Amino acid sequence: MPIDTHQHFWRLSGEPMQWMRPEHDSIARDFEPADLRPLLDACAIDRTILVQSACADSDTDGLNTILASPDWAAADLVVAVEVGFDCLGHDRLMCGSDWPVSLLNGGYDKVWRETVAALTTVAGDAASRRILEDTPAHLYGIAETTGALTTPTPGATDGRAH
Repeated sequence: MPIDTHQHFWRLSGEPMQWMRPEHDSIARDFEPADLRPLLDACAIDRTILVQSACADSDTDGLNTILASPDWAAADLVVAVEVGFDCLGHDRLMCGSDWPVSLLNGGYDKVWRETVAALTTVAGDAASRRILEDTPAHLYGIAETTGALTTPTPGATDGRAH
């Protein structure tokens, strides 16, 4: 099963997100595992990589959050995915939703499915499977099936693949 390699949890009462501006009002609340689980289930994802919330606006500028149109689609990501695939290949490229920031541009389901569609268009089925499953499992030292939200094993990644 695919691994979402970039998602956040945060509690604003414990750590305010200094990067949030008025346009981030829809995500200016706490996000915890119970919020993410139904979204993962709907996309058939059973493992994720939790990343530290950044306090910089630059962290919110992922592929899916810089698109100008609210009706963007996989085709709008193809050039960026081609560059990533050409530069990194399937052994160092991974795919992450940047949830809950991805809620700003269509929601988890749209962001995940359109990004995977662009990836499959560029890399094909076999390489996409490696990018979505094998590479993150190898680089983060994740067991084949955990059935739980997963955090990386310390020291399991070389830090170059993201």
